[in-house]
Amino acid sequence: MSDENNLLDGLAQGASGQLAEAEHAVAGAAGELHNAVGQHTRHVDHPPEPPTMIGLWYENSKPDPGMPASSSHKLAENMILGPLEHPVPIINYAPWDGHFFLLISCMLTVLIALLSTRQFRANRANAMREPSRGQIFIEWVVESMDKFVCGVLGPVHGRKYLPFIGTLFVLILISNLMGMVPLMKPPTASLVITLSLALCTFIVVQYTAMTKLGPGKLFMHLCGDPKDAIGYVLAPLFFVLEVIGVIAKPISLSLRLFGNMLGKDILLGAFTMMGIMLVAVLSKDLSHYVGVPLTIPFYFLGILLSAIQALVFAILSAIYILLMLPHEHHDHDDHGHAHDAPGHAPLEGAHAH
Repeated sequence: MSDENNLLDGLAQGASGQLAEAEHAVAGAAGELHNAVGQHTRHVDHPPEPPTMIGLWYENSKPDPGMPASSSHKLAENMILGPLEHPVPIINYAPWDGHFFLLISCMLTVLIALLSTRQFRANRANAMREPSRGQIFIEWVVESMDKFVCGVLGPVHGRKYLPFIGTLFVLILISNLMGMVPLMKPPTASLVITLSLALCTFIVVQYTAMTKLGPGKLFMHLCGDPKDAIGYVLAPLFFVLEVIGVIAKPISLSLRLFGNMLGKDILLGAFTMMGIMLVAVLSKDLSHYVGVPLTIPFYFLGILLSAIQALVFAILSAIYILLMLPHEHHDHDDHGHAHDAPGHAPLEGAHAH
């Protein structure tokens, strides 16, 4: 019995020792995992994108192992991963690189406006008699945009909202096309930027509603403009649906532009990586500098998509403004245009006689 007790005691001590070692190993693994998570809390899985100047800045400013990160590297990290320590719902992260490229787009838009008007202002006396080719092109662009906006909003309100819608179209077009330039990124591929642009349209639409309709008519408009008892009974339901629609409009504007531009960016990035991988099969060192240009056929598709999305954003912004304008004015305009139609010319002549 004593030998059996000694054997059991030895087995128990061995098992307790192994259990202690296992607990120590688990604790060590948990500590390493905690440290790893603490070091990589800002890690975000990005979709493949073409390399940008900020991405190269971030990679080249990485500190050596065991060395503290420099302020330059921290700034590049904030611009790529965003200033937030934890992911944001839906957005997942809030990068600042989109704001950097948006600032470039705004500067280019202002520069184009200044260059377009410089020659006309410098030679205003002869600008109408002997216009240059550049002036003719700029006038054609402005006239086309004027016809487009006035065709949606009418000749009276079209000229008033032409600067806003035209500037919005040019800014978004330049922002979309920036993704086609090497080492640049379209700011419209960030949901934060597209939502900000959509909020600009939302503010203009609500300001138009308050100034043109007034609070009372705006409230009745949201209630469906009831005319009878059934309309007043259904007014609360219409009000809820209209409010949801008002909130959904800027969200749909931002998501549409963001999804298309991000998809184009991912497509170009994927084919860029495929071109680099094809070269890497032949030479691993050469793949850092050379890649097969598989993205060239998609550049034409990207240019077309950029122009279409900028035009769609401008069209929808104009339509949302139109919905908040008084209907009496449009009825009056339609009636006036109807009298100007060719079919009414004999009637006018008969009245004249």
